[in-house]
Amino acid sequence: MLNPLNPTDKSSADFVVCDIENNPDGSVLDIDTCWRNQATKEIEHIRHETWAEFWAWVKPKARKYKKYRTIYAHNGGGWDWLSLADELLRELTTDKDAVSAVVAGSSMIVLSVRVSKYYTFQLCDSLQLLRSGLDKLGNQFLNRGKIDTGGLLPHELKEQNPDLYFEYLERDTETLLLVLETALETLRENVAKIDNFGITIGSTAMKVFRTVGIETPITIPWDDKLKELLREGYKGGRVECFNAGVFDNVSVYDINSLYPSVMRDFRVPISDRGNWTKKFVKNGVGVYRGRFRQVNRSIPAVMIDKGVSCYEGEGVFFTPEIDLLFEVDRLASFEVIEGFEFFDVDYIFKDYVEKLYQLRLDNPETPLSLLCKFLLNSLYGKFGQNPLREQLIHVKEFDTLYDLIRDQAKVQVLDDHRGLFQVSTKSDCAFEHVGIAGTITSNARVALYKGLKHAGKHLIYCDTDSVHTNNSLPDSMVGIQLGAYKKEFEGKGAYAGKKLYALQDRSGVEKIRAKGVSVGGRNGFSLNFDDLCRVVNGETIECEFFKPATVRQVWGGQAPCLFTPKKRRIKRTV
Repeated sequence: MLNPLNPTDKSSADFVVCDIENNPDGSVLDIDTCWRNQATKEIEHIRHETWAEFWAWVKPKARKYKKYRTIYAHNGGGWDWLSLADELLRELTTDKDAVSAVVAGSSMIVLSVRVSKYYTFQLCDSLQLLRSGLDKLGNQFLNRGKIDTGGLLPHELKEQNPDLYFEYLERDTETLLLVLETALETLRENVAKIDNFGITIGSTAMKVFRTVGIETPITIPWDDKLKELLREGYKGGRVECFNAGVFDNVSVYDINSLYPSVMRDFRVPISDRGNWTKKFVKNGVGVYRGRFRQVNRSIPAVMIDKGVSCYEGEGVFFTPEIDLLFEVDRLASFEVIEGFEFFDVDYIFKDYVEKLYQLRLDNPETPLSLLCKFLLNSLYGKFGQNPLREQLIHVKEFDTLYDLIRDQAKVQVLDDHRGLFQVSTKSDCAFEHVGIAGTITSNARVALYKGLKHAGKHLIYCDTDSVHTNNSLPDSMVGIQLGAYKKEFEGKGAYAGKKLYALQDRSGVEKIRAKGVSVGGRNGFSLNFDDLCRVVNGETIECEFFKPATVRQVWGGQAPCLFTPKKRRIKRTV
């Protein structure tokens, strides 16, 4: 049951933030920790030169004061907390400590350290909360960014100009602290009086929605059969290359706030009540397993299965795309094998979207507008969040591991001598209603399809909320309103396959997309528009670039600063 939350008169937040600078070999140069003294209201700092010093300082602080048990670092999951985890796994743990990393894909969401039975540290990544670079956030929220070092790296700056170096170090942590404080205050004053942020922007959006978006509870499905069917039908955005080649006159149209627009405009289930059926209910809200066939093949295929568009096949689909299939092809067929039609449906996101979108319109180019954008785009996905939770755990005693995991958890031994385990557990989630998330994403793909169909023979590429064409969409589809198409690019395009293309605008500025390859030159490889043209024409490019250690590699004993070479072959895939 997803219940409404009451607004809170006073925030419980009291932020502590951290940032590290490193030597070229990855060793710690300095660690700056920053917080606000609530008695004096002044910002305070403490600096350490090693994680051992930091750990010796923070553990007694956290035992006495709860505020030190949650610490933020910007992109901490990508570097800062990986560096600390490496030290904890190698040197700093005791028999009474347990270290665990909550992992989603290749990202570390939070690093947790349990200190005996006293307390648990949550070492959080504020980039999961505010999805932008620290310099940009500082300029947007505080009208000041990072200190200009004149191109010097931190270790060079410390040696040549120590005063400026320490000012640079403290500016970073103060900026993050002030951005977090300002962001929460802005939300509380203008959107919803939540007590504190969630760990991620998605969990924060859920808090906001429950505070200002719903008045009555939403009943969450509990039947395993229904949950499995919903999960199987839940798909992401449509990404497809329709015509490989090099084009001189490409126009790229994005849908203005695609997901918020369909959240506002379409009904979703608000309970688990419904009816199992073998008959499709037109214009309803449901999910169906069935066999389909699209006869009209002069237009793009409606159905997507396993990431690939297809004119016929079998799969699980939500109502909007089945309705669309019959709309664009009167000879199409859909044979229901089994389906579930929801009884209780409503426009539950309408007020939430309209409130936040109006705040964006009334406050353009402001921190409030940015926060509303984050909240609008991050809510629906929480309803489809996978209940499977993956953790990487380091313990000294098996009893400690047993205390940390739930019944029926899957445990994989990574290194029993070092006490390293991978643990997967299923958690009962108060907001897991995949029927909501699946209905929204299905409606989003329907909205995108309208652009694909209008582009017709000029269609080149699509990606979730964008259509690439070498013609123009009709004026009736283009506008500034929520859900309308807007032209984002004009120029040349080279398309070699899915997630593999290059754009070059009239002034020569390039945008390169090559999934799985570091292409910007920062890590040893660069790729430009002409290179993509070569790939389109059938050449294969051999590339080598370097990637830092992942969280799993750190758990396996690799130092986080170790950049390992990655080799890829870039070739045409269409």
